[in-house]
Amino acid sequence: MSFDFDALLEGVAWESTPLSDRRTWPRSLQTVLALLRKSQRPQYLVWGPDYRFFYNEAFLPVIGIKHPAGFGMPMPDVWPEVWEDIEPLVSSTIRDGVSHYYEDMPFVLQRNGYDELTYFSFSYTPVQDDEGKVAGLMCVLSERTRELLAQANRRSELERLRRLFRQAPGFMCVTEGASHAYALVNTAYEQLVGHSDSEVIGRNVSEVLPEVEDQGYIALLDNVFSQGESFVGRAMPVRLQRNAGAAETYYVDFVHQPIFDEDGGVWGVFTQGSDVTERVLAEAELRSTGHALQEANERKDQFLAVLGHELRNPLAPIHNAAHVLRHLVGDNASALKCVDVITRQVQQMSSLVEDLVDIARISHGLLTLKRERMDLNLVMREAVEQVRPKASERGHDVRSMAMDVPAYVVGDRHRVRQAITNLLSNAIRYTPRGGVIEVEIAQCGEDIRVDVSDNGEGIAPELMPNLFEQFAQEKRSADRGGGLGVGLPLVKALMDAHGGRIQVVSEGRGKGSRFSLLFPTDRTDAQ
Repeated sequence: MSFDFDALLEGVAWESTPLSDRRTWPRSLQTVLALLRKSQRPQYLVWGPDYRFFYNEAFLPVIGIKHPAGFGMPMPDVWPEVWEDIEPLVSSTIRDGVSHYYEDMPFVLQRNGYDELTYFSFSYTPVQDDEGKVAGLMCVLSERTRELLAQANRRSELERLRRLFRQAPGFMCVTEGASHAYALVNTAYEQLVGHSDSEVIGRNVSEVLPEVEDQGYIALLDNVFSQGESFVGRAMPVRLQRNAGAAETYYVDFVHQPIFDEDGGVWGVFTQGSDVTERVLAEAELRSTGHALQEANERKDQFLAVLGHELRNPLAPIHNAAHVLRHLVGDNASALKCVDVITRQVQQMSSLVEDLVDIARISHGLLTLKRERMDLNLVMREAVEQVRPKASERGHDVRSMAMDVPAYVVGDRHRVRQAITNLLSNAIRYTPRGGVIEVEIAQCGEDIRVDVSDNGEGIAPELMPNLFEQFAQEKRSADRGGGLGVGLPLVKALMDAHGGRIQVVSEGRGKGSRFSLLFPTDRTDAQ
């Protein structure tokens, strides 16, 4: 933006103004204009009965787009947006010859074509003409807009930070000096200690919370302040006497952080943390409950072991009695049918008892395996023959598909057959009458896989996560009855003991299921 003071003076038709021809201007006006021209500070001169407005080059940022049209014009025409505010000041200075000084006064200017809030510090000094009468005023000003807006922004930011500090979910406080006088506390801290900020600000921690001194908390503050090192506390107990009531124990996570001044000295301590009382008490209750559950589980295992052995004792005589009874009844069809029922139920009870005993052994780490090399094809056939009578009772079609070559694995033959038999028994139980059950052995990478599939009830998705937990079982139907819920956990434990895996796939209720046992292949022959 160009500025030529002489050209600006020449550009005004002074003859048509109250100031008249420039050649007749008083020496005092010419002198003041010369000073105005040379000044490096923003200044303007108001002169004459209609308040003609003169300014220097340093004033250009203030006048903005009103330059150059505003030079030499009446001040009310140059600044109509603020004239109502400043007219009393201008008139008082010129009329009464009174000087004025104002700091940080706000004005809404239109110097850039739009309303703009600005701030100025300025002085009005009356200027006399050659006859000693006040004919105008000189204004020296300093724009403070940027500084004051920055201060306002800082205040706003500080207030925002103060609100965040107050509203923070964790407790926070700031203490000053070696006596640890409270400088700031937030709402969470007030709630923890039972005192409002008005009750603590300016007072020492030991004065507000005397009960914590014997608990070592003042000593912690002393050490952080003197050593300049942070302290972190986890779930530390503190007894607080809030609202003049009985002292209560709380648990807190917190950190004491030293606050350093510009010279590197410790000025105070910033404390922040969380009240974790509920968590600590819940964890303690959980540990107590866990111990109780562990003890109950141990008692359950002991009970199962005793129960299994106790149930074994009457089953053997019952089985022997049924055998003798079969010979005594002769050809009596009704009696033979009863004997068959007794025999089947004894066999079923024996199988359940053996499962209970095995679960107890596994729980106590007492399960031993008699490892040998075996052909899974043969073990699978033995398992199928073992369950075939039960399958025939329910009208199931049991199909088995062996490998064309021996399927060698190493394991306990009885336990491997037990695992396959349990899966087959489950398939028989959970498949409606007249179903199809398939057992297939196949090579699967480095493993040999035994698949037991059925077209039965399937497994609901919500049961999958707990399928191999002890005593986890669906509701029984009157048709199929039910077991004790130990079959699948036993199978999984047996597979773990053999270094194998068990997998299950079911698309949901009514879609059947497929259980797969994967055994590591024994490749002794390949070597």
